[in-house]
Amino acid sequence: MRQPLLRLRRRAKKSFAIWIGAFETYEPDAELFPGKWSNNNSRNGIAYNGPAAYANTDVIGGDSEDSAGGIFEGEFWLDIKESSWQYWAPIMWARLEVAKKIGCDGVEGDQINSYGNDSTFGITEAHSLRLYREYYYQSHIRGLTAISKNGFELTAQQVTAPTNIPYCTPATMCIPDGILNEECHQYSECSDLNPATNKGIWVGQVEYRGNANGVCPNANASGRMTMKKPENYSVTQNILFACWEQ
Repeated sequence: MRQPLLRLRRRAKKSFAIWIGAFETYEPDAELFPGKWSNNNSRNGIAYNGPAAYANTDVIGGDSEDSAGGIFEGEFWLDIKESSWQYWAPIMWARLEVAKKIGCDGVEGDQINSYGNDSTFGITEAHSLRLYREYYYQSHIRGLTAISKNGFELTAQQVTAPTNIPYCTPATMCIPDGILNEECHQYSECSDLNPATNKGIWVGQVEYRGNANGVCPNANASGRMTMKKPENYSVTQNILFACWEQ
């Protein structure tokens, strides 16, 4: 795994791992998460192999959905309230260690925004913001760049220095190094990202619809690095246009 990353580094490219704030049945560490899922209240054949003391704890909630309401197969929201971190957070921090070990420059935090979704745990924006802070801190103490993905509604709070977490010193330890957004132009939500660009924090934007004349003027004026990619997620290499080249 390190060789491809080293080749990227020699080309002055940076590599990022995707850090997921949800439970996924297909991950190699799925057996470590306590809880049940599926309609028959079972683990769907994945035997629990975590601490025995947590065997009767359930931190796995409802199905994760995309912006169109479709289900991401095998992906479920976690109980991200701070009182439940002890049951699953060490598994996630271990993933950060893997990213560091193989030579990634940073991580892209995805699926922390379970508020507003049917997680079954009553997650609020405050719960998500607290986990964002912890994710940034845990990444930074490992020397990893921390990128936020999703949760753009909380951009203003995320880029503001926290005042209630003693170990966030300096405050940048608990603030994102950048924010990656999908489709803010399509859904007229790009203004939510302005608090980040106003503070000089990098903002990347990916669109799947629209043309350069419609997308790029506002993106460039606001300081977002914006590109359009095909809607087919299996096509990973093609960039249909990059606004910074317009």
